[in-house]
Amino acid sequence: MDLSEWLKEDAATARYYAARLAQHGDDVRSVDWGSVQSQVQRFEVLARVGDLSNATVLDVGCGLGDLYAWLSQRGIQMRYTGVDITPQMIDACRRRFPAVDFEVANLLEAKLERRDYVFASGIFYLRQTHPLDYMRAMLARLFALCDKAVAFNSLSAWSPQR
Repeated sequence: MDLSEWLKEDAATARYYAARLAQHGDDVRSVDWGSVQSQVQRFEVLARVGDLSNATVLDVGCGLGDLYAWLSQRGIQMRYTGVDITPQMIDACRRRFPAVDFEVANLLEAKLERRDYVFASGIFYLRQTHPLDYMRAMLARLFALCDKAVAFNSLSAWSPQR
């Protein structure tokens, strides 16, 4: 698979989310969740991956930093880093949480430190170009960056393959 095809699709994805953010602002619709409840359900499942207290956490496709907010509201102390391919999302995160580490980064190219836990929520669903190959490549990268566990989701009613 040619990385340049995936990077071109990533640029289109970043434009898509920038437009949603411009339209909806700080709202779950900007990150394409149907509701706060559906987003929280995903976070609850992902957070069961292990004891996140005092852990290092990497949130790939962090969007508006909602996973960080959710974990913090539960009193979980961690060293969190959020990365996203959409610069406008990272700008919004930095405004919301100025003391937290957020970076514009494409996981397939970025040099990132290993973390205890790596999360990815909703990063696969817009993929059109060889989506299963992309998912495999991204999962390999997610696991290469973690010391303890990876938690991700890939729920979609659109996929012809369940």
